[in-house]
Amino acid sequence: CRPLRWSFAPRGSDGQNVVMLKLDAAHWAGGKCVTDAQTVAMPLKHEKGKLIHLTGHEARRFTFNAPSGESFSLDFGAPIRLHAMDEREWGLGTFVFRFHGSGDEIAAMLDAGRPLDVKDREPYVLRRGKKWVPVKVAREIEKGSALDFSGADASPCRRVVARGRHFEFEDSPGVPRRFCGVNICGSANFARPDVAEAFVRQLRVRGYNALRLHHHDNGLVEGSADGTTINPAQLDRFIKIKVGDNTNEWLKFGKETGISQSILSFIKDNPKCLSTDSKELDDEEKPTPSPRGWDMVDTLLKSEPLLRGFFTEKENDPRTVEKDMKHLVSAKLGSSVSTMFFASLVSQARALMPEEIFADDENLTSNMPLLEQLSAAKKVQTCDLMLNYLKENIEFMMLDKDGFEKAKKQISVMVSCMDSSTKLLFAQNIAATNTDDGNSMIELLFDVFEKDLIQMLDLSDNTRKLIEEA
Repeated sequence: CRPLRWSFAPRGSDGQNVVMLKLDAAHWAGGKCVTDAQTVAMPLKHEKGKLIHLTGHEARRFTFNAPSGESFSLDFGAPIRLHAMDEREWGLGTFVFRFHGSGDEIAAMLDAGRPLDVKDREPYVLRRGKKWVPVKVAREIEKGSALDFSGADASPCRRVVARGRHFEFEDSPGVPRRFCGVNICGSANFARPDVAEAFVRQLRVRGYNALRLHHHDNGLVEGSADGTTINPAQLDRFIKIKVGDNTNEWLKFGKETGISQSILSFIKDNPKCLSTDSKELDDEEKPTPSPRGWDMVDTLLKSEPLLRGFFTEKENDPRTVEKDMKHLVSAKLGSSVSTMFFASLVSQARALMPEEIFADDENLTSNMPLLEQLSAAKKVQTCDLMLNYLKENIEFMMLDKDGFEKAKKQISVMVSCMDSSTKLLFAQNIAATNTDDGNSMIELLFDVFEKDLIQMLDLSDNTRKLIEEA
């Protein structure tokens, strides 16, 4: 037996160091590697695409047997992780075994059953000089620089289909599309969200438009007793393109990916109906109008006509289909949002945007007829849109004193067009909302509402006193 020791300085960038063992395939092909728990053959003849694999296998002792009867073993004293591969796949005549250690030193006992001539190797050191020059490597490419290739394929996300020998976008037949991508493997599939987002951005800047997820299955069930149950923590970190519940972000995503215009219009008019928080909608049901839920609803609505051939004429009756679709959409979004969405499909008149109201004169001469024709639901949506706009912009509006006074008169005229319940609801929402800078909205806009309506609001003594003094 002979002790072997490998020292590393500095440690590997991933906190691990590797000892590599290469065996000449001409001598060792047809042999085997025996570990504590299993035996792996080193094939006599290489078959293209067929590799020997011991990926991530851990053992303490490894014995290598050649067809000639020659053998030796390595005993590391404790379990060590091994990766093995047949390099004949790439035209190399070797079997490679990589032993992964987690410290600055890896030690093993070599036992060949006979004396061996083992030569100690001098430390291999890289020094700055004529042969080696330090190079500073920047991982991130600066956006807009000469190396920014993000515009190489500026096509938005669309459905890809295979036609003949080429890939094409479904909506532009006859135009071949080329995809350049990379693999990510193993633990790289489970990066922290900030790392994953930075990684995707850098792929895009480098001109890549495709990504293949590889060897992610083991990581998804990591820690499970049966090896099949998904680990929720790993699933949450599984790298994926995620569009959150930011309305503008999702509308842009929806437009690029072909989400139905009816859904996009509804979300634009009802931004609160894109949310992962059901409490925001006063809806205690489990289904919520999440971005993923709306994406699934879009698929349901588009798929329904394609499925009619599987159903009877009675089952395809429009009233039956409508009832079934309402149940399905309700299961994804919750009944409150589902009811509002289907009501919007019936009512073609849309809610008015704050920008349209403020672009009119003080009396809303152009918009008054439109406001009066709105359904009760659309009037509520108009008020909600106004509330969100004011929450973000009212401090800027107040910088222009005359302009702000005009805006308050326009809001007052808008409120006068509402029925009493909508007026009260709008006033209650204003009273319960602070601006982005933390100011009370009702203290800034109380004179928009009738005095009797203000008296009905549940206000703090301090707020009511400020309003009375004003």
